[in-house]
Amino acid sequence: MSNAGPVSSLSLRFQTAAPVRSPRTSIVLAGLARQRRLERRRRRFKRQRRRQA
Repeated sequence: MSNAGPVSSLSLRFQTAAPVRSPRTSIVLAGLARQRRLERRRRRFKRQRRRQA
């Protein structure tokens, strides 16, 4: 139970996206967001192609 403290605080920081001090985490979060956006766009594009064909 001693390792429950830091983990919960870390997850909390990620959820709130509050002032993240370390640049690495912000870069990772930005990369994840970009990936998600690209996936969504690709899916939409595929759907449109199918409709046109």
